[in-house]
Amino acid sequence: MNYEKIPFTASLLAMAITLTACGGGSSSNNNQEETPETPQAPVVDETPNQQEPEPEPEPLPTYSLNMDGGDGAEGGRGGNVYLYRRGTGGAIRVSSEATLDPATAADVSIPEVTVDTGSNPLVVTGDLTIDIDNTAPAVGQVYFYDGSLYIYDGAMTDAEVPEPELGTEATVVTGISIAEDATLTFSSSTNSTLSVDFDDDVINSGTITTINTESDTTLQLTIGARVYEGSGDVVQPGSPFFLFADLIINNGTVTTKGDAETGAEGGSGYIRLLGGAVANHGSLIAEGFDNATGTAGYGSSVELSGFVVVNSGSIDASSGVGANEGTIGGGYVSLQGSFAIANTGSIDVSGEDGVADADSYGGAGGYIGIFLSPVSVELATSEIEDEELNEISQELIELYGDDVAPFILNTGSLNAEGGAGAGTGDGGEGGSVGFTIEENGGYYGPRIAIEEVSEEEEIEPAPPALVEITGQVSLDGGSAGVDGYSGASGGSIYVYQNAHIESTNDLHISGITEFNMSGGNGTTNEGGEGGYLNVDTNAYFYSEEELEDDQTLDGPSVVFNTNINANGGNVTASEGGEGSYIDAATGGYVEIDAYSGTEIGGEVDFNSAVEINSGSVAGSASDVYVEYTYFEVEATNDVMVAGSINGRGSDVTITPAAESSDSYIGGEGAYIYLESEQGDVSLSADIDVSGGNSPTDGGEGGSIYIEAADGLVAITGSVTSNGGDAEIAIEDSVGGNSGEIYLNSYLAFDTPNLYTIPTSFSLNGGAGAEAGESRAIYGWNSDLEVDECLGGVCPEEEPEEVIAD
Repeated sequence: MNYEKIPFTASLLAMAITLTACGGGSSSNNNQEETPETPQAPVVDETPNQQEPEPEPEPLPTYSLNMDGGDGAEGGRGGNVYLYRRGTGGAIRVSSEATLDPATAADVSIPEVTVDTGSNPLVVTGDLTIDIDNTAPAVGQVYFYDGSLYIYDGAMTDAEVPEPELGTEATVVTGISIAEDATLTFSSSTNSTLSVDFDDDVINSGTITTINTESDTTLQLTIGARVYEGSGDVVQPGSPFFLFADLIINNGTVTTKGDAETGAEGGSGYIRLLGGAVANHGSLIAEGFDNATGTAGYGSSVELSGFVVVNSGSIDASSGVGANEGTIGGGYVSLQGSFAIANTGSIDVSGEDGVADADSYGGAGGYIGIFLSPVSVELATSEIEDEELNEISQELIELYGDDVAPFILNTGSLNAEGGAGAGTGDGGEGGSVGFTIEENGGYYGPRIAIEEVSEEEEIEPAPPALVEITGQVSLDGGSAGVDGYSGASGGSIYVYQNAHIESTNDLHISGITEFNMSGGNGTTNEGGEGGYLNVDTNAYFYSEEELEDDQTLDGPSVVFNTNINANGGNVTASEGGEGSYIDAATGGYVEIDAYSGTEIGGEVDFNSAVEINSGSVAGSASDVYVEYTYFEVEATNDVMVAGSINGRGSDVTITPAAESSDSYIGGEGAYIYLESEQGDVSLSADIDVSGGNSPTDGGEGGSIYIEAADGLVAITGSVTSNGGDAEIAIEDSVGGNSGEIYLNSYLAFDTPNLYTIPTSFSLNGGAGAEAGESRAIYGWNSDLEVDECLGGVCPEEEPEEVIAD
């Protein structure tokens, strides 16, 4: 075998991502003159520089966030969304409008370097097995010694009984080049782990694998190098693979998926790629093993960590497919960057469906975490002299120095849904997705060159980060099998940003047209509740005493215009009997808070179609318990709510038995609460929060309470909050009372436009043998400290009692 140095230059990444909004529309430059419409021959336009009209651009893709609960005898709960930003400006901005084109999404610059396997490379052109236990190599043979590979040159020690002189500096292998169709195998009969380092580069166009010849399993493998460039594969069934390099470019397949016979516990090995710049354009597979006759394997963990991290390929840490006797789960995938992260590929940690012809549980979804903690180049290279930095570090400094903004970008698909059960098996719960952007402390990902920084040293922080999130997100809970019991809950997504102290950038979620977070339907017991949406912004500082020069108490705002589907699941109760009860599933909860210490920021602009209706109840049961949901917005400054909000109470269609004393109350409509501490409140959404119908007792309509302590209150959309109907023919049935509307401001009652009430509203009591009450709209009169009736059915004033002298 020839051990020659092969010089070649690899173009390691050519990826242009622009992090700028991409608009639609078209343009053309057409100078053609008008000609009469006659059946004559076409007129030839001789105008110079004639151009064809530009074609209409393709619409940008849009997506949905799916986190519905699964169906079952008992439906699963809808999933939860948590969005949080702390800062002095900018906003959480959630938009259904697509602004990012995945094909041209962000400027992720990866150094282009000349790959160099060093002065003494190992060139593998055919299959080669290296026995790492070998302590007596033949001349020219490759052997392992003290963490490195060497090529034995025949040297012997000067001992009385000479032995091979191993580990000499002149014979160390500096790098590896593996040709296409060639396989490099590290073998051992005594070891379970192997860690091997190279001063220069590893070029893998073939296959790297390991084997323990005694146990017929693979070894835990760790490789360290300057550059890893792989168009080939790393095959490690059931065992971990760790890769550490200044620059990692993977275009091949790395798999640690095991099988039921030889896989390690968990079914696959951990995959970890850590470097200054890490880019995966291939496949990383840590999927659990399949088992058609028993429980399958868990997905394992995959970690990409670096100063710059890119994934445009696929990462699979899903569970295996099996006849699962209990719940198994997908794995954990994390992308960790200390300056820039871009995921434009797919990440899958889903739980797979149970085997169809067995009584098997669905797998649970795992966790996907994308973490950015921006570190300035100055900090990343502190106390390192330029001449001590290698070529890759120097180029990273050039690419990301000066005023380049750190960023986190996702246009890829994220899948952590739970699998469906089969037979008597339950569904698997949806997993979680988390984005964390920590700009003021915290730490994720390595520096370019690791050095300690003294406490006295002042380091300029990185500029404010850009956050752009879009792409398909799947977190649905799995449904139970045909004879199973529990549909599983949908998963959760968390987006947390502790923003740079000077940031006015938005936390931007775009191109997601709807959040689907409804509860699953129940076939015998109860439906699942709708999910929970919480959006929260807060000022970075809380008091003037904390401020330094040019710092403010301003806080971020919230701008939200993506539709929300968070209905409660329906149920057809069949487990009823005397003394049995059913919980009606409420619709989801929406809670939005935006706080600022000044008149800047701390606003909410919401314009979405919201469905938070409670689920219906049918079938048989002695009692039905009903509750209500709520839609709540609190802000320091202006609150604007547009679109529509439907939060109707549960309809109950259980018919009481003859001479039964049981009663079934319809569900109460949703409660709406809007508050501004020092701004105006405008509610222009069309609203229906009527109570649910029931044979004996209609549910109450939901109430609306709006407070603007120092501002105006306006309701300009249509409002329906009727009481639910009862069956008039049923003796003693009672219709539900309507809701009420309360408007509250502490400004003088004669302030112009203090209260604007809707021109279209319905606050009618429900029908029944006894009709429900029809109620009214009230406005607070701060001068008299009483609620004044502004519309609807105002209560009759009781005559004052006159006491004769």
